[in-house]
Amino acid sequence: MAQPALDLTMHTFMRESKELTVFGTWIYDHEEEDHEPCLVLVKTNAIGTKKIVPCVVLLSEAWRYDDPRSGHWHLLMIARKFVKAMGLDDNMTNTHMVADAIHTHLLDLIKLPPRPTEQDTSRGAEAVIVGPDGKSMSLEMYEDK
Repeated sequence: MAQPALDLTMHTFMRESKELTVFGTWIYDHEEEDHEPCLVLVKTNAIGTKKIVPCVVLLSEAWRYDDPRSGHWHLLMIARKFVKAMGLDDNMTNTHMVADAIHTHLLDLIKLPPRPTEQDTSRGAEAVIVGPDGKSMSLEMYEDK
């Protein structure tokens, strides 16, 4: 069975507003056989339905969304396409809402860690121990299979 390109059940964050939900997650590239960090924007009331249309911003393309030389032309152009794809009213208010959501989460996208491996997802506990000398040590405990 082929791996799906997007799995929105695995994400580092999910931020919800009235009409828009933004996920920090990973998209699977079947050619590279690897996961790339991305933002996924969806219409909030479409989550859990067959009408969900995920709109994806890839980490490798993030620089294009914050290019002041173009007057953020790419950001606004893509935001308008996302508005139409998600079935939102095609107006400047929604275009700016989507553009703002993308722009606001670009730093979060850049900071996304690599996708957890199966071992990472079976972590049982995590602890940071600080000794009397102020030095800290991080520990992770896994379930033995």
